[in-house]
Amino acid sequence: MKNPQSRFAGAKLFAALLGLTLCACQLNAELSWYGNVYGSGGDAPPSPASTGWTAGSGSFYIGENSYGMIDVDNVTVGIWYGTISVGDSQYASGEVTVRAGGWLTASAMIIGNSGSGNVILEGGKMQANNLTIGKYADAQGSLVVNSGASVDVWGYSTDTTTVGYVSIGGSSDYQAGGNNGTGSLHINGGTFNLSHTASAILVGATGYGTLTVSAGTLSAATLGLGGAEFRSSLGWGHNGMIYISGGVVNVSTLSSGYKDNGATQRHTLTLAGGTLSVSQGVTFVESYSGNMYLQSGTFSAGSVLFAGENNLTVGNAMSYVRMESLHVRTQYGSGPPAFTIAVDKDHTGSPQPIISVGQLTLENGAYYIVDFSNFGEMDAAVVNLLRCDNDPDATTLSQVWEIQGIDPSRVLVQWEGNTLVAYVNSIPEPAAAAGLLGLLSLALAARRRK
Repeated sequence: MKNPQSRFAGAKLFAALLGLTLCACQLNAELSWYGNVYGSGGDAPPSPASTGWTAGSGSFYIGENSYGMIDVDNVTVGIWYGTISVGDSQYASGEVTVRAGGWLTASAMIIGNSGSGNVILEGGKMQANNLTIGKYADAQGSLVVNSGASVDVWGYSTDTTTVGYVSIGGSSDYQAGGNNGTGSLHINGGTFNLSHTASAILVGATGYGTLTVSAGTLSAATLGLGGAEFRSSLGWGHNGMIYISGGVVNVSTLSSGYKDNGATQRHTLTLAGGTLSVSQGVTFVESYSGNMYLQSGTFSAGSVLFAGENNLTVGNAMSYVRMESLHVRTQYGSGPPAFTIAVDKDHTGSPQPIISVGQLTLENGAYYIVDFSNFGEMDAAVVNLLRCDNDPDATTLSQVWEIQGIDPSRVLVQWEGNTLVAYVNSIPEPAAAAGLLGLLSLALAARRRK
């Protein structure tokens, strides 16, 4: 970094326009900082800082009550038994960039505590015992992980209410009346790993959370949308959204939990590419809670349970869908769930089923739908919708599938052994229909002559 001053020139001008009185310092060619950056003892980063900025305990603030930023290039910024807060108070903002060889570490990492915080990992690594992105009301937090970077949230205790978690939008130490911030985590490459077996990622824990994965690898014990049921003491989750378009996501469990009555949208998980692997179970059971869309890519899971107005939609553009068990049922005090199989005419050539299931249980009272919205009048097909390893029970076999998107009279859905098959007939073109009518007329005339 030959000229950090020029890099921060725009930030200086912005601060001057706001009437802020800030101090800009160049520490060395590897660690640069600007503005409202200091430790809990009131000390700014040391100068010179050829080995970075570290402390055993306390707090580091990057934007505690105004604007501050640091650039970490091949050095360490860390507080071993304390907190790093980026964008700490309501009107503060902080920015951190970590480059190749850089290391950002703390026991607790908060990006957007009550203010605005942004961290970009262009390389290097981040390590923390717990990570919160967008914590309190009005907070805005964002973490971007690019190719070559790594994040490790390790957790040193089985007490997952305080350690070993990643909370995106709100906080896992929820107390009534707060913690409804907005947070986002974008994984564009690299690795993001939760190493403790009791740790979890909560997306929209008590606020608004977004997780996107376009490349790289995400590994965790639990991935939860909202105040997931395994942490029901958190109260209500507000709104969580997960969008996977590439990369690999490996988790043990996936849950959609409580949704705040004031939230206008459901928690949503969309798989539009890449791989999502859930080694144990998927559970969407809370009332008015979530939607799961499997559109493209690869999905595998152990047990899958949908109930309580939660919706599962699986499209035949998926390259592979495997569930060891799938159970769809109603839940007392809630409306019915919906299980939809969406059939795209451009993906009807394979004899393989859209969904492969070990054991299938479809109870009465739910909606079962086959959606042919992307079929034209001239399209005809035989589609293997679903195949079971084990024989379905009588209740499962008796479910009536609602046809959407085309005239239901064109479609026959029936079980053939352990495979659910859809037969779609085409509507003849007008010329063909006229030809058929002409042949019928000739046949009737010949019959009269006889």
